[in-house]
Amino acid sequence: MKVTREQIIKKSVEYFASHDYERSSLNSIAQAIDITKGGIYHYFESKEELFLTCIHYVVDMIQDFTEGLISADAGLEEIIDFIYACEDIFQTMKAKI
Repeated sequence: MKVTREQIIKKSVEYFASHDYERSSLNSIAQAIDITKGGIYHYFESKEELFLTCIHYVVDMIQDFTEGLISADAGLEEIIDFIYACEDIFQTMKAKI
């Protein structure tokens, strides 16, 4: 089965969110998402590039969701609650990096 770049990113986001960045290796990430290390290198030059791509992916998801809230005329309280939830998520991730 050929794994796409987006599948690698999604699975890597999950992996980085639950593991320490420094102790993570491309081998462990590849094993966790059931591909070869070469499969990752096909799309990314390094763990750092993969990690930065994951960060951009998460930020884009947050932006899309926020824009959806705004266009759906969500109340200010709902938008603020979402922002605080994102802050909690980022603080948790920061503690693992």
